[in-house]
Amino acid sequence: MLPLLDVNSAYTDAVTMVFSSTIAAKAWFATAAVVLAFVQILTASRMWGKLHRVVPISFPVAKRIHRWTGRLAFLCTLPVFFHCVFILGFQTPDARVAVHAAAGTVVYGVLAAKLLMIRHKGFALGDPRGGRDARSAARRAVADLEPVVLHECSVRLLMRRLLQPLTLLVCVSGAVFALAQAHLFAPAQTASAGPVVLGDIYRGETVFQRSCASCHGDGGTGGGIGPKLQASGLTAAAVQARIRAGAGAMPAALVSGRDEADVVAYASSIAASA
Repeated sequence: MLPLLDVNSAYTDAVTMVFSSTIAAKAWFATAAVVLAFVQILTASRMWGKLHRVVPISFPVAKRIHRWTGRLAFLCTLPVFFHCVFILGFQTPDARVAVHAAAGTVVYGVLAAKLLMIRHKGFALGDPRGGRDARSAARRAVADLEPVVLHECSVRLLMRRLLQPLTLLVCVSGAVFALAQAHLFAPAQTASAGPVVLGDIYRGETVFQRSCASCHGDGGTGGGIGPKLQASGLTAAAVQARIRAGAGAMPAALVSGRDEADVVAYASSIAASA
């Protein structure tokens, strides 16, 4: 398909001014978001009257930290979201990558549901100033759900409370999946500038293992974020065009000159193998 806009090269250039690669940037931002999410769990536990000794801070301080770490965590997920959805798209070269893509879609739906519903009336955590501690405020916040019995009224109330967040989860996850499938910012496919020049296959294997195997697997057998190349049927021209244009996490011109010719020779040879 023709992309709406080829931003792959500009995106890669901007990211590699700070990070070693786009994958490294994604890993750093995702790690920061996970660390901040862990802080959120600790502060939320303190707000609900738990972990007094582990988190020895007052309710107002815990609440302030909880809010700001949530905002920062959300900001850290935005580059990851852009990279995964618009640059990589929804890929299924193997089961691991497919599960990773599906799980990421659901996780972002959960995050959006949480952010949008947390201030909804009845979902916000109460202020403990009217009671002795945060535990009493938490009890008041969920007082209408305290009877853990399957009476008809309780079930109806529970369903009403869950309907909106579940609807948001489904809608956001569906939107993320649709955007990833559309792959709007896929790198443009460029035609080969001339006849394909094949280099040395054996040297190409060495360059491939050094520069490409981390994504395409040893010998192009797959297992990473890149597609399987072995027995893929790619021609030398297609391999050369993909190297020069880039695709997904792979920046344009990852190898060039003699290295490119050698990798084209090796990659096209394993692509033609049975």
